[in-house]
Amino acid sequence: MKSRTLIILNRKLWKFIQSAISLFFIFKPEFHKKSSKKVVYLNINNGLIYHRYYYILAKYFWNEGYDVYIKRSFKLFYRLRTGGDSSFIFKENKLRIGRPSKAINYVELNDDMVDPDYFRSINGSDVVLQYKIPIGFHPYLYFNNYYNSIFFKKVRKNSVFFSGSFYPPAYSKKFNELLFEVANRIDIKNKIDKHSFFFSVKSESDLDDFISSNNDNKLILIDRNLDFCIDPSNIFEYLGNFNFFLALPGEVMPLCHNLIEAMAMGCIPIIDLNYAQLLSPPLENGVNCIIFNGILDLQSKIEEAISLINEDVLEMRGNVLSYYELYFSSKRIVENIVLGNYQKFFLMAEYESVNILEHRVHNHLEA
Repeated sequence: MKSRTLIILNRKLWKFIQSAISLFFIFKPEFHKKSSKKVVYLNINNGLIYHRYYYILAKYFWNEGYDVYIKRSFKLFYRLRTGGDSSFIFKENKLRIGRPSKAINYVELNDDMVDPDYFRSINGSDVVLQYKIPIGFHPYLYFNNYYNSIFFKKVRKNSVFFSGSFYPPAYSKKFNELLFEVANRIDIKNKIDKHSFFFSVKSESDLDDFISSNNDNKLILIDRNLDFCIDPSNIFEYLGNFNFFLALPGEVMPLCHNLIEAMAMGCIPIIDLNYAQLLSPPLENGVNCIIFNGILDLQSKIEEAISLINEDVLEMRGNVLSYYELYFSSKRIVENIVLGNYQKFFLMAEYESVNILEHRVHNHLEA
C-alpha cells in the first residue's frame, strides 16, 4: 500500500515539476539578439497528437542550419515536455520561443497547413499541392546524433537482418491487417522462424561471431524483449553489415522508423507490397526493394534475395541510397517544405492518424 502511495505522490510531483518548467518557458524572454538567415516558426498548437514527430520536424530544420521557433503556449509546452520522445525538442537547448521578429524573414507552418490525416490518398492534381513529411529515424538517434556516425562497409553479409521488439500485446494488434492489409510482425515471425534460413542469435557476441564467420545467406531476427537489445549507438554499424533488411510493420501501422534507418545504411528492404505502396513515392520491386505479396509469399522472396548475384545487389544498394537521399534526407525534406510550393503538409500523428483512417474506412463501409 505504501509503495503504491509513493508511486502516486512521485507521479504528482513529476507533473508539478513539468508544469513549473513549462511556466518558466512561457515567461522566458528571448535573449538571442540575432538569428541565422534561415528561420522556421512552428505555429502548431496540438503538439501532443504529433508527439515524437513534432520533435523530428524541428530536428530536420536544425540539421539544415535553421533557427526553430515554436508558439508560446503553456499547454503545448507541457504536452511536449511530458510526451516522452517529444521532450527532446526542449532538451536540445536550441529552441526559440514565440513568434520571430517582424524584421526576420521566416517560414511558418501552422495548423491550417499541417494535418495529421497522414494516410489520405494523394492523387491527380493533389500531388503538387500536398506533401507527406517522412517519419524519419527513431528520435533517440536524432537526439544523440548517432546518425553522424554512419559509414559504409565494402563487404557485407548476404543475409537478412531485423532487430526490434516482438512484444505480443503491442505488435499483434489488428490495425495493420484491417486497415492496411499487412500482416503484423508477430504473425510474420511465427511463420518464418522455423525455416532453414533462420539463424538464431541470443547475444551480441553471437551476432558478432556470425558477422565475422563464413556462415551466410541467413535470416536473423533479434527480439530485444527475449534475446538482447542492441545499443542505439551501434544500430547503424550493425545494419551496415547486411545486404538485406526485413521491413516489419510498426504497432498500429506498417510505417516504422527502422525501415528508414536501414535504407540510410543501404540495406535493401524486403517489404510487403502494401507497405511499399505507403511510401511516397512507392518502393519498386527489383529496383530499390524486394516485394513480397502477403505472408505466404515471404519465404520465397527471402530465398530470392539471398540468391542474387553480387552485381545486382550492388546496383540495388545504390538505388536504395539514392532513394534515401532524394526523399528521406533532412536536406530534401526541408527543401520540399520551404521551396516545394505545397499548400498542405501531412505530419505523422501515429494513433491519431490511424484513427482518422479507421473512421474514414468505417464511414465508407456504412455508406
